[in-house]
Amino acid sequence: MKLKIGLSLFFFVFETSMVGAMAAELNGEALYQKYCSICHGPEGRGDGHAAFFMSPKPRDFSSGRFKLRSTLPGEPPSDSDLLVTVTKGMHGSPMPSFEPLPERERRYRTCG
Repeated sequence: MKLKIGLSLFFFVFETSMVGAMAAELNGEALYQKYCSICHGPEGRGDGHAAFFMSPKPRDFSSGRFKLRSTLPGEPPSDSDLLVTVTKGMHGSPMPSFEPLPERERRYRTCG
């Protein structure tokens, strides 16, 4: 009986810690800092460490202007617009495709 309770407790603690680790890994902010900030900067102003070497320069998200969107002028892009841009990248720019990342990570990066 004690062994059964001990094993149940072990698996509960293990599962809880794994769920917490996965949630932290899927945090949109953490994913942005890991994959995007090198170009777009830590606050999305297009001033990341690699921006100096790029042409065209990375997008400044703080300006509120987005090139690839399906919404009307003056409206922000939809979540699906952002997901497509992150998935496919931007042809003719240094923005790569992040299609190799699992979709849930791409979704958390843009819609999280």
